[in-house]
Amino acid sequence: MTMPSERTLAVLKTREFLQNLIKNTETPEYIRHEAKWLLRHYPDATDIKIVAQAMQTMRSSLPAGPVFCIDDPFCPTLSKYFPQEALANVSKVQENP
Repeated sequence: MTMPSERTLAVLKTREFLQNLIKNTETPEYIRHEAKWLLRHYPDATDIKIVAQAMQTMRSSLPAGPVFCIDDPFCPTLSKYFPQEALANVSKVQENP
């Protein structure tokens, strides 16, 4: 089963992969063109944050739980994309040992 933090990282890392394809001049032009088109419609960290926060408020009415996560204390890699949430999460953990 995929955890929300794993899904979030997969989406964000895929975005980085597409960005790297576009920058790499050794990548064939048709692939760079397709990657550029896909990125125009691909979610960024802000989009994911909005969805994750909305799902958090609707948590009790979701049939399968949240899809994305921005503050999993067991996934420190998320702090690269959501630094403020990581800081808030560390504070919560320290307050409630």
